[in-house]
Amino acid sequence: MNDFRNLYSTLLIFSKEELVVIATILGIIIANQLTVEEQAVMGSFFTLLADTILLMASQQALIQAAIDEQKNFINKKEEDKEKELAKKEIDSIKQQLKKLEEKIMPSKK
Repeated sequence: MNDFRNLYSTLLIFSKEELVVIATILGIIIANQLTVEEQAVMGSFFTLLADTILLMASQQALIQAAIDEQKNFINKKEEDKEKELAKKEIDSIKQQLKKLEEKIMPSKK
């Protein structure tokens, strides 16, 4: 596992353009040492390997996005409840203030 992480860390030093060039050169070097049948098998193998890695990454990203969306929904609901509670408290304070004003300054009838 650490070997793959080391390889990944090594790949990070290259730009995307450099990685394309390196992969192309390696592909040509490997292909030139194989028969057409071996090239087909190796190509299929690496394609399947890449598809598996991409599928796992995509699924993890999708799951994380769903979790984040759910957290945002819950947070919004909590914020809405807090706002509603604050509004009720403000309304209650206004009513109490109005009653106090009426006691302090009774209206002239």
